[in-house]
Amino acid sequence: MKKYIDCYYNEPIQVQTIAREFAIHPNYLTSAFKEEFGLSPKQYIIDKRISAACNFLETSAYSIKDISYMVGYENQLEFSQLFKKAVGKSPTAYRSKYIT
Repeated sequence: MKKYIDCYYNEPIQVQTIAREFAIHPNYLTSAFKEEFGLSPKQYIIDKRISAACNFLETSAYSIKDISYMVGYENQLEFSQLFKKAVGKSPTAYRSKYIT
């Protein structure tokens, strides 16, 4: 399941999608994932996306909008809000640390 998320984090996946892929109940998926990795699959997806976004912000000139799409968010505002909650800075402020 973790490998599946690692491969498809940039697509619109949800816990239900993953559960269907592995033919298990979403509640069981969440419980087993949380027991194994210490966080829910939903949080793991968010963390994976934010980590990828940080990498893009640090190393590329892609726009924030493009990066939000590239890491699996169709809504740039949702991406920016989740990014700020996770990192403590907006994507623009985060990127400014890496612009020379």
